[in-house]
Amino acid sequence: MFVRLLNFSFLFFVFSLPFVQPVKFQIFSQNTQFTDLIFLFVAILFIVAITSKKVKFQFSYFYIPLLIYLIALILSTLFSNNPKQSFIKLAGEIYLIAICVITFNIVRSIDMLKKVGFAWFLAMIVVCSIGTMTVISFYVSPKNSLNSFSLHHYGTLPPGNYPRIQTTFYYPAMLCHYLSIGLMILFAFFELNWISLKKFLFLLFIISITLLFTLTPGLGGVALSVGVWFFLIFKKNQKFFMARISLISGIVLAALIFLVTLVSPIQTPTSPYFVTIPVIEKRIDPSVRVLTWQSAFKTFLDYPLFGKGVGTDVASVNYLDASGKSQYLTDAHQLWISVAAEEGIFGLLAILAITFYFLPSVFPLTFITKQEDVLSVGLHLAFISAFVYQGLVGSFEDARHLWVLLGLMLSVNKFKNIKNTNFSNKENL
Repeated sequence: MFVRLLNFSFLFFVFSLPFVQPVKFQIFSQNTQFTDLIFLFVAILFIVAITSKKVKFQFSYFYIPLLIYLIALILSTLFSNNPKQSFIKLAGEIYLIAICVITFNIVRSIDMLKKVGFAWFLAMIVVCSIGTMTVISFYVSPKNSLNSFSLHHYGTLPPGNYPRIQTTFYYPAMLCHYLSIGLMILFAFFELNWISLKKFLFLLFIISITLLFTLTPGLGGVALSVGVWFFLIFKKNQKFFMARISLISGIVLAALIFLVTLVSPIQTPTSPYFVTIPVIEKRIDPSVRVLTWQSAFKTFLDYPLFGKGVGTDVASVNYLDASGKSQYLTDAHQLWISVAAEEGIFGLLAILAITFYFLPSVFPLTFITKQEDVLSVGLHLAFISAFVYQGLVGSFEDARHLWVLLGLMLSVNKFKNIKNTNFSNKENL
């Protein structure tokens, strides 16, 4: 019964991940979500299970880069420009590492991973139903309480007769990030016949609508992972022409979306510089992301060893957006530059070690008959989308669901390494 309570609590935690708003608390002047309290309960149960020997702690070589990352965080906190703020943030970073470790230790069987996937789907149904209804109500009934909750401002995009949605998140980019992981899990489950065609198409429809209207650069990561997925599907079915079309389409879309993020959609007086294209004499201003990258990289150069400090503001950019509103941005908007600016060279090396730990297991991307291989491909493509590609255009290192993904990847990699697959399918805590 104790183990079942631990499993159920963890599944409830997974379900709660996307519900960032409207429920939140203030603890030590920090925003705390309801999902954090659930995880605290999970962590207590897990510690009791380990100490009482109801659960055997699993080792992974991935703990080594995690430990290096933790040491970099501690050093950055000790030498921080704002030690009080960094000490509070350090607790949050330890929490994220704990999510990965506990996920790996709880998801010890394919059956448990399957339950985690369905918990993710249930949450996506709620989130994407809100997103789809928001898109509809934007055109049918613009002034309603749902829109005030679910709509986001246009940001750097030109205002127009179109919605930009955030649903239960605070930012469209984080919504896209979360759904990009769930989408690849959905594809893997459908390939394994764990979900019916009707349910798959329903989920795919509301996820696609919601993703589309996030209107964020993360859509390039979605295009890339989906393009590679269908490349593998068509290749398995010996439809080689369609396989090439899928792969090329995914890569081209991803590249185009990334290039678009480099350019401002307007000519703004706050641009510190611009480029003029010869012949057509077209002025091109750098995007606000490029400006925050440059600002945060300068912070890294100023504090190369230990960074400015965990949780400190690493960028300083004033920007007049397309809506005519002045924005002051302090986030790096790039995962690796953000870590480098906050934690210095040690943090950068640690996050690169985390990245390259998983990259070798991404290849070869191929479907075999085993469940573990299909799940591995789905999760690794989610990693390529959410961690690698979207890490180029956003600071997602503190996303809770991203650390759950890392834990799931560790679990699947272990399943693949176990010769007796029946054991890996049936093993419980």
